[in-house]
Amino acid sequence: MELLVRMEKVLTSHSEAETMQIAAAVAQTLRGGDVLLLDGELGAGKSVFVRGLARALGITDRITSPTFVLFRVYQVKYKEQGTRNGGLDQEGPVSHVRMLVHVDAYRVRDAQELLDAGLGEWLERDDTVVAIEWGERVRDAIPVTGRARAVTFSGGDSTDERIVTVCGAAE
Repeated sequence: MELLVRMEKVLTSHSEAETMQIAAAVAQTLRGGDVLLLDGELGAGKSVFVRGLARALGITDRITSPTFVLFRVYQVKYKEQGTRNGGLDQEGPVSHVRMLVHVDAYRVRDAQELLDAGLGEWLERDDTVVAIEWGERVRDAIPVTGRARAVTFSGGDSTDERIVTVCGAAE
């Protein structure tokens, strides 16, 4: 029997730059198959977090909210360098992650709508990380084959302060 320990880390952000730094720290712990379920009020920092995550993974594309298209797929950029990994090294720190799927579940009726749109094929890939904004809305219906982590954003003591809580299973 495998014992999973639930880990929780609570961090405070006072700016978009700090939220992106928190995302970069989370990116260092990711592996393919991971799903991040992002929750918080409108404007709480979910999309900013995904931008920071993408940058930390080496994605240079402009990251925009997929509210009206349900999800966007971004490929991690690689460059020729040295001999590690068959001569290909990733620009970002997580060499085994090849794709980031950014999902926005705000406007979906149910999780089946996301699965019908093709999200299921990305959830099953061991080289892909999926970040789902408004993840609480679809949490119970999304088949997660990798590790799932909840990232919750809530207001702090001032208008620019955000409390970011990252929960997940530690190995």
